[in-house]
Amino acid sequence: MYVQLISLLCLFTDVLASAKSFTAQHVSKPTFCHGTVSNLEGQHFDWRECGGVSPVKDQGHSCSSCWAFSAIANIESQFWMKGYPFILSEQYLLDCNTMGADCNHTVSVVHTFADIIANLGGVPFESQYRPYSEKKLQCPQHKPRLVNVVGLERVRPGDEDAMAKALRKHGPLSAGINDKMMLNPRHALDIDEPTEDQCPPEDRNHAVLIVGYSVAYSSDGRTVPYWIIKNSWGTDWPQGDQGYYYLRRGTNACGIAMDVSYAKVAIDIS
Repeated sequence: MYVQLISLLCLFTDVLASAKSFTAQHVSKPTFCHGTVSNLEGQHFDWRECGGVSPVKDQGHSCSSCWAFSAIANIESQFWMKGYPFILSEQYLLDCNTMGADCNHTVSVVHTFADIIANLGGVPFESQYRPYSEKKLQCPQHKPRLVNVVGLERVRPGDEDAMAKALRKHGPLSAGINDKMMLNPRHALDIDEPTEDQCPPEDRNHAVLIVGYSVAYSSDGRTVPYWIIKNSWGTDWPQGDQGYYYLRRGTNACGIAMDVSYAKVAIDIS
């Protein structure tokens, strides 16, 4: 079932700056983004409005690298939230991960975070590494300079209230999802409200970034809470809204609440 999203409560604010060097300039944030009890407890929160979300990217059609794109999008958001609009490299994770992950063998995002912390030491800027190629290449013998990822946290499975609190306090969340509904023909501004039969939560086969939440009002007068989800299929993905997807919140739709995590970063660069 779909609910037409007539209008988002707040508009997407583009942050066009990107990191071209290792001395990226800090970008100040609107004061409301630092949060108070009143605005954090509301029905709408969107990190795009606070400059906390990097641009939508495209993993391509030939590589199941969503695990890398979700992890990098999460790490980028951690820096963007702090005023450092870094653009980082998914290709590095494809090439250098120690988990055996590639375009055909995927892993969870939380395991990707753990591999970055324990084995890779961080991730490089996209501009300082080879371009994304939709295939795994040989990891270079000499590591590029890396931004530091120092920790990870998991959100209690199945608890969407805890997810909302973690999102407000700690930033966008990486999440596993069954992508079945995301492939169906639909209007870009529809909010998906699938049943478990339509989109079994245990069949998670994709990874995304949850950047916010809001509510909409259906034509029959219902209030419909939903997640704002950043995908990695480009801005011209036909079923998306400039690369974003809206999914019913509070019902574990498509397993969105079962595998949720976020990274912790340090500003220093090694």
